[in-house]
Amino acid sequence: MLAIAGVAAGVAASTYYAPPPVYVAPPPVYVPPPRPVYVVPAPLPYPPPPGRYWGY
Repeated sequence: MLAIAGVAAGVAASTYYAPPPVYVAPPPVYVPPPRPVYVVPAPLPYPPPPGRYWGY
């Protein structure tokens, strides 16, 4: 019985001396919705010339 009382006293002392947990809720951060990004394909700088010449 003394052991149980000692354990209970130890647990009570540890919880007593331990600082209470502080739960700090972060402030709500408003994140604006991303704007739709319209990707326009870039035109080719130049079409490949006809024939066997490939720009080399």
